[in-house]
Amino acid sequence: MDDDDLDVVINGGRVLVGIAARSLAAHATDATLPQLRALVLLRGRGALRLSELAAELDVDTSTATRLVDRLVRKGFIDRQVEQSDRRALRLSLTPAGRGLLRRMTEYRKRELREILSQLDPEERQHLRLAMAALSRVTGEAPEDAGPVAWDS
Repeated sequence: MDDDDLDVVINGGRVLVGIAARSLAAHATDATLPQLRALVLLRGRGALRLSELAAELDVDTSTATRLVDRLVRKGFIDRQVEQSDRRALRLSLTPAGRGLLRRMTEYRKRELREILSQLDPEERQHLRLAMAALSRVTGEAPEDAGPVAWDS
């Protein structure tokens, strides 16, 4: 892969970051970027211990605790004591947390539909395959099993 290829990927990344940033700005009063990352991790991986979430976010447990406290107060996650280890907390999304992620995803899909409708079917298929491969090699879980923006 040469620098021209990398530049194309970097530019494509900027486009996607811009879309995600606009989605975040539209919901800025609901959650911060680190809080949203925690919600996305819980949606993708299911219930996690606090220590597991901290490791996934690459933050100290104390930082994760403060983040979780805020998300619990907002009603986006639920915190339960594990029966097998009373010292451990199991974190999971609430319906409100799922709803926030669903609204943000719908916002991004609306914007992507507009953009992707300007591509011809062959270009959309190439993009779809490239993005699926990128998701696969980075281990990034799909947001849901439903159709993506370019299927519409």
